[in-house]
Amino acid sequence: MESLLVDINAVIGVSGSFIGDAKGRILARALPSVYDSGTLEVVGRTMSQTFAGLETARRRKVGDIDMVFKEGRLVVKPFSEGFLAIVCVPRINVALLNMTANVTVRKIHEQFKERPAQAPAATATAEAVAAPAHARLTAQSPRETAGLALVQAAGEHKILLRIMGDTAVRLRCPAAAAFPATEEDEILELVARGRQTSELEHLMKERGITADARFNMLHASERLRFVDPAAGLPIEVFLNAFEEYHRLELSDRLPVDDVSLPLADLLLLHLQGVTFTPQDQKRILALLADHDVGTGAEAIDPARVVEVCAEDWGWTKTVTMNLEKAIAAAPAHLTGESPKRVETRARRLIQLIEEAPKSLGWQVRSRMGERRPWYNVPE
Repeated sequence: MESLLVDINAVIGVSGSFIGDAKGRILARALPSVYDSGTLEVVGRTMSQTFAGLETARRRKVGDIDMVFKEGRLVVKPFSEGFLAIVCVPRINVALLNMTANVTVRKIHEQFKERPAQAPAATATAEAVAAPAHARLTAQSPRETAGLALVQAAGEHKILLRIMGDTAVRLRCPAAAAFPATEEDEILELVARGRQTSELEHLMKERGITADARFNMLHASERLRFVDPAAGLPIEVFLNAFEEYHRLELSDRLPVDDVSLPLADLLLLHLQGVTFTPQDQKRILALLADHDVGTGAEAIDPARVVEVCAEDWGWTKTVTMNLEKAIAAAPAHLTGESPKRVETRARRLIQLIEEAPKSLGWQVRSRMGERRPWYNVPE
């Protein structure tokens, strides 16, 4: 799609442009390198949410958004499948820009119309649950080995099962090796979709893993417990979401990575604790020390973090509070350049969270502040 942006960028006064889909994902870009991918993803999500909100409020299609600043201008043209965004000088020839942009939007729309024939292949890729485990991941403990084996077996049965918690952090973060596991860590935490519960229970039974029948009967809508008697390993499977101090929806996040939850979700799981253990703190440090903020399988996606926080003031309060704590704790637990990396990445996330447009619910709740609890009290 980058070729469609050539005519837009040729208009005098245009410095760059990009295309996003209805969910805010960046599909094509032709911009100077100063516009990093992480920031663009946040802008993309913000634009899609803004258009959706305006359409809901007005109950009709929304036209262009034209934002003029002192040193620049952002023109965003929506269409049914997404939007075209143009970065330009404040005093641009609007008539010429609109004429060129409208032609480009029609061409983009035509390309989207041709996509359905390719949709099955795209879906198969996104839901490739039988994909082999990360070649780059090497198990360092029996617990990690068991987790990888279960994810692989689940994939072969078309079950979406992913590793989370301490096991996932140790698989994805070499820095976690500096923090010995405690007895409380010796549990394999997984996440799956609730609608695949019966298939998952059958898989566990097939592999000789015993269900905690009473617990599962009482909590089957939220989580399941098992024990692998051969390995003496307790296993807990969360269904659709994780809820402790805050609720994090996870069902749609399972196809993003083929072994564990995505790094952004792993980070959010540990940042959501209003009071947390030293082990939680160390997992946060390991994630920030080993993974940059950006896009890609080995980066912490800032758009996901911002998406969660921009909808809920409580999430914003807890996440920013714990990122500050991580910055303060890093020098005591990490060596070399790692504390500096943690601070840089944590500050970047805080900045993006603070700058992102917030939902109406967020704004209303923010006025109450800390006068009432902003989090749930775990049982």
